[in-house]
Amino acid sequence: MNTGTISLRYAKALLKYVLATGNGEAVYAQVRALLRDPAAVSSVKLEKELADFVALLVRNHRTDYLKFILHSFVRLYDAQTGRQEAVLVTAIPAPDFAQKIRDRLCAGRQCTLEMEEKVDPELIGGFVLDVDGRRLDASVRTQLRSLLASLNEQNRTRVL
Repeated sequence: MNTGTISLRYAKALLKYVLATGNGEAVYAQVRALLRDPAAVSSVKLEKELADFVALLVRNHRTDYLKFILHSFVRLYDAQTGRQEAVLVTAIPAPDFAQKIRDRLCAGRQCTLEMEEKVDPELIGGFVLDVDGRRLDASVRTQLRSLLASLNEQNRTRVL
């Protein structure tokens, strides 16, 4: 079996288990915290469902897949609950623009958007938006790089 198949199968099982017990939010929050700081595993008392699940992985000799399984679980839980994660990078702080992005991403449907806002003056202008593994790069920096590459390519073509 490949890693993706195993991870997804176990992640679906964990999702089904936490939805059945009604403790999904607590397990989800704990999984997210553990993925951010894996060293905290030794100092945190795991939720019952998560402890049972880790015991299952140990019994089935699948602990090597734990990180992949937990990442898959987060994606599945997000999809189940309508959550989206986004990172918005702008050249200057733009709270009004960030609110417009939130409104657009959740327009016409129930969703919870967890958006991290960052400022990067090197963008010069525009923005970069990462949503669920997709990127929209509308920054001036990228447009200038593209223009420079195009000009270099045109000059190279004429010289040869």
